[in-house]
Amino acid sequence: MQGRDTVKFQFPIYVDLYGDFYRINKDFPSDRRFTNFGIFDGMADRLAILYPQLRRNFRYLYDYGYALHKECRYEESNVILREGALISSDPMFYNIIGKNHEALGDYELAERNYIHAHNMVPSRLYPYILLMEMKERQGNTEQALAYARKALSLPVNERNMSMRDLHERARKYYDEHKKD
Repeated sequence: MQGRDTVKFQFPIYVDLYGDFYRINKDFPSDRRFTNFGIFDGMADRLAILYPQLRRNFRYLYDYGYALHKECRYEESNVILREGALISSDPMFYNIIGKNHEALGDYELAERNYIHAHNMVPSRLYPYILLMEMKERQGNTEQALAYARKALSLPVNERNMSMRDLHERARKYYDEHKKD
């Protein structure tokens, strides 16, 4: 039954209740392709135009916040990413918020956000890798090693290349810095 209030799904998923919504949002999937390929130059400003219509779409908020992060607009990025974190259970919002705080020199807040991301999905390696690398940049090898050990203690799905790569980063760091 196709009526004026029919819910339509696009990729990524959008809800079209009154016709105008899709017409306004049809640009987002093509903009999203640019971010998927790592092309961020000027993307934040392009995505900002869509904010009034897509401010409740967590995928959009992540992409917009991440584009702001890539353009070194860290405070603005955190505002958008916090909005997305309120409506999504994806820990990546907190990982990027942590990276923003780290870039701003607030290591305590960065660490809190990385730990929050880990606690959301305890089997994820990435927050521990971010913590390990941040502690190393701070010159705190002992804490970096502790996070490397935590990352190495987590199970790895061998079919997941990203997990294997993160595990290998932790292994390499640990092997290079452990005290015999």
